[in-house]
Amino acid sequence: MQGTLARHPFRPDVALRNASMRAAHRCGVSKSDLIRATGLTGQTVTKALAGKPTPE
Repeated sequence: MQGTLARHPFRPDVALRNASMRAAHRCGVSKSDLIRATGLTGQTVTKALAGKPTPE
């Protein structure tokens, strides 16, 4: 609800992508490999791995 009021709607595709990146990182995939494979910025990948909201 709060995200809707702040005009940041829930994005299930981004949430799934971020959860997949966290799972891959736990299994030993390096952050640089995730950056290269996804084409995202290092800052976005770092936020996703920390469980923080990403700018999308």
